[in-house]
Amino acid sequence: MRKKARYYLKQGDNKYKLGDFAGALADYDKAIELSPGFAAVAYYSRGNVKAMLEQYADALPDYDKAIELSPAFPDAYHNRGAAKGKLEEYDAALADFDIAIRLDPNDPSSYNNRGLVKVNLERYADAIPDYDAAIRLEPRNPKSYVNRGIARARLGEYDTAIEDYDIAIRLAPVYGMAYVNRGVAKDNLRQHDAALADFDKAICLNPHDAMAYVNRGLSKANREQYADAVADYDIAIGFDPDNAEFYYNRGNAQDKLGERSAAIVDYDAAIRLDPDYAVAYRARGHDRYKLGLIGAAEEDFQTALKLAEQQGDEGLKAEMEQAIEEH
Repeated sequence: MRKKARYYLKQGDNKYKLGDFAGALADYDKAIELSPGFAAVAYYSRGNVKAMLEQYADALPDYDKAIELSPAFPDAYHNRGAAKGKLEEYDAALADFDIAIRLDPNDPSSYNNRGLVKVNLERYADAIPDYDAAIRLEPRNPKSYVNRGIARARLGEYDTAIEDYDIAIRLAPVYGMAYVNRGVAKDNLRQHDAALADFDKAICLNPHDAMAYVNRGLSKANREQYADAVADYDIAIGFDPDNAEFYYNRGNAQDKLGERSAAIVDYDAAIRLDPDYAVAYRARGHDRYKLGLIGAAEEDFQTALKLAEQQGDEGLKAEMEQAIEEH
């Protein structure tokens, strides 16, 4: 039975590599059925297929079973942590990466992914030693430098972030994400021409990268080139029509052009996609007020105030209290 189980396990692996995920799942099922005690790798592999299909919640029981059968299985902890990260279960993901690193302290991907979880938890300074470790173990992986650069940029350390992006680009000159993030850092340093050059390069490398267009639009808006910014936001929305932030940014540019009705349409879309988008209510309220829609504006200010209180945004809370008092 174990021999037949190994056969189906190997078949599943081959089908997985060929992208035949349904076939791989069937083979892993058969391997588990034939030899449950041999099945740690089969459960793990079946979890990997589900994760590849973005069925993260369904993947977790398979990783759980793999770990139950083989408690010293670092890859199972790593991949379970990655699935939990996708599900935004960040604390649980951290615990899994901690175990994976303890079991295999020489796997750079565990440090890299633990760093990503810490960034999602806004623990930017804590993430940097993880990226340092990943780079020490795998110094030619450009993703680790980009990830460390992002953490540094979130701390306002734009110069050192750019140094990381520079290294990533030297290692992988066609790595579009590195150009986008370097452009953002340069824009924050008011190096707008250099930032635009990076966004242009990213778009040249990947003409379908919505983030490159939206960040180029933000850079143009910073230079008061609002019509050009709108054009970039249009393209970004075409590629990713479900991103609330893209509509919000386009609405801001429309507002700067005096196109308040068009701005309100964009803020409507942003709020429809993200009903807790506090600053979108604030922006829509101001444009409604300017168009004489006083009652609707007051409703938006009240909603923005309520959300600011819930989200702990003291700056927006104070701004909305003042707007309500003045209007």
